Amino acid sequence: MLKDEMRWRDWLWLGIAAVMGLGALLAIVPGYGKIGEWMAKDAAPAWVQAIGSVLAIYTAVWTVSRETKRREKQELRLASLAASAVHRKVTALWAFSSKWTQLF
Repeated sequence: MLKDEMRWRDWLWLGIAAVMGLGALLAIVPGYGKIGEWMAKDAAPAWVQAIGSVLAIYTAVWTVSRETKRREKQELRLASLAASAVHRKVTALWAFSSKWTQLF
């Protein structure tokens, strides 16, 4: 993540993943019939696949967005370093030329 901070979207998706994981865990635990009954229905696999597909699409978009921001930040940093180096060289050249003109 950028700057090692979690934004609200990250927390939201982490919460959704935790709820889904907890639901799956409760379905496995004997005696928790509601989720087990729902998972036994014919439509349950379709719903699980649909939710997984939506999460996969979101993850792909989020990854591309994050990498684009990271790359733009790196390019800006490199441009700043290059500009700083050019500034130092021009300043040194200016100082040298002013000393050179004072000699003559």
